[in-house]
Order: sequence, then structure tokens, then C-alpha cells
Amino acid sequence: FTACLFGEIETVKLVLKSFPKTIRAKGPHGFTLLHHAEKGGADALEVKEYLMQLGAIEKRIALY
Repeated sequence: FTACLFGEIETVKLVLKSFPKTIRAKGPHGFTLLHHAEKGGADALEVKEYLMQLGAIEKRIALY
């Protein structure tokens, strides 16, 4: 899912509407969607702002 973060706001909205808990999901290294959107820079700014509007604050979640 993180591959679609860069400039794919409609895809992100659709996935989060269907699976709202995904906003707090962590990847295999503990990084969240917000982390990936932030790393996407200007291309993912709209996605980052959308995630933050939904309440995303964590960028990394401990694996253990």
C-alpha cells in the first residue's frame, strides 16, 4: 500500500474508507503510512495532510 502513497490521494482515501484501521498499521520495520507519506516529500504532501486530518501522528511503532 505504501507504494501508492506518492500522489495517489484518491487511492489512499478509498483504502482508508474501506479499511480505516490501516491508518495505524505498521509495516515490517514499524513505519506507518504517515512516515512513508512524509518521506514522499512534495509528491506525497496531499496524502500526508490527509492522514494528519484523520488523526495520524505516529511515524514508527515498536515491533516488540
